[in-house]
Amino acid sequence: VLGLFLAALLQLGETTHWLFDFFTDNPSTQQALAKILPLIVVAQPVNALVFAADGILQGASQFPFQARAMALSGFTGVATFLALEAGGRDVD
Repeated sequence: VLGLFLAALLQLGETTHWLFDFFTDNPSTQQALAKILPLIVVAQPVNALVFAADGILQGASQFPFQARAMALSGFTGVATFLALEAGGRDVD
């Protein structure tokens, strides 16, 4: 529920343009934020689920599983960044 609430607040901030003005008045920074904000809005419910699962796994003392999952996600993230870097495509 918290993730959906935060996603709705972020979407409201984007729609009213209040969120952009709150952090900066620089137009180029606001344009860059506008490109990634939809991804942040979608990620909020997923983020809430991950934190809930993390707490459940820690409560169940599933530390070896958490360590393997963290290593796999770290490897996946690094591999993705390296693949994007090798592609040489600019964000602009």
